[in-house]
Amino acid sequence: MSARAVVCVVVCLLIAVAESKSCGPCNIRCAYPGVPTCNHTMGHWYCKQPAEEVSEDKCNDFYYKMCQTTSDCKVNHHCEMQEGCVSSACGCEPSTGEKGICTADCNTDVGLCVADAVKDHCSDFYYKTCASSADCKAGFECTPQSGCVSSSCMCDPATGNKICTKDCRRDIGVCKDPCEDFYYKVCQSNEDCKAGYECVRAAADKDGNTPCVSSICTCDEGDNMPICTEDCRQNVGKCQKTVESF
Repeated sequence: MSARAVVCVVVCLLIAVAESKSCGPCNIRCAYPGVPTCNHTMGHWYCKQPAEEVSEDKCNDFYYKMCQTTSDCKVNHHCEMQEGCVSSACGCEPSTGEKGICTADCNTDVGLCVADAVKDHCSDFYYKTCASSADCKAGFECTPQSGCVSSSCMCDPATGNKICTKDCRRDIGVCKDPCEDFYYKVCQSNEDCKAGYECVRAAADKDGNTPCVSSICTCDEGDNMPICTEDCRQNVGKCQKTVESF
């Protein structure tokens, strides 16, 4: 190999390593568009085609459809009635992914299929261990727990379920919304109550009647106190959490 050829190879190699571009000094011109790489194998130079840039298809999820009810729309969409004229069909604008050119017809008293709002399963999620209610944020109380308590829990955004550490802390509470576990139901027997609750009747008076029991009670999130109907049901019980015996 001549001295000029050696110099050419060395210069070309330096350019290929430093800039990854075509090998000009060796008179090798790459016909590929963009920025090809210049490769050297077994004493020969060759051009390698650059990887194609994949552009984002902004119209991939575009969906336009007139409707009368939500059943006319695809999954995760609902029908919203529109005011004024509605085009029968609209195309997608590739640069934005939004509605582009539409037909010039005018449909009235129809709706358009609109994507459902994405539900944030974790917007109200709050988990904190505590020794007293002073450790909790406003509106939450420290609730004693039996058995193991995880030091930390996070929320799974897809389901809203808790994902917790596997450690085991005892003799500690968890901050809870007092209304979160609120449960009220009148009953005649334990079968009327959900799991973990039993039907409890107040003591009857001398005539055999029990005190008044409201048909319905709900939890007031303002002061965490029950709000009950003013009717009076007698000779019935209320479902209360079963007390574990040790």
